[in-house]
Amino acid sequence: MIKLGCFIRSLHLQLKQLHQEQSSNFQQAFTVYRGQGLSQQDFQNLCDSKGGLLSFNNFLSTSKEKEVAMNFVQDSPYESTDNVSVIFIMTIDPSKISTSNTPFA
Repeated sequence: MIKLGCFIRSLHLQLKQLHQEQSSNFQQAFTVYRGQGLSQQDFQNLCDSKGGLLSFNNFLSTSKEKEVAMNFVQDSPYESTDNVSVIFIMTIDPSKISTSNTPFA
């Protein structure tokens, strides 16, 4: 557990450094995409919470290219017949993030 904690801390510090290096590139709001498969139950829970806060409890890979996200969505039905293909479209506003302690890159 201690080794994993050291790894996570190192990963966080690297992400924080990368965020500081890239933050000058993020002056205006921009959109990123994430495509993935959700179980039908998770999808229903997501629909039921429409308009509410959505949070992810892990690192989230995204792309500025919608086509990249679409590739993940197209593969997800083959993983399980219970899956629903979803594309998350997120608008990132740097003016609101700059005061946050959560780095992104």
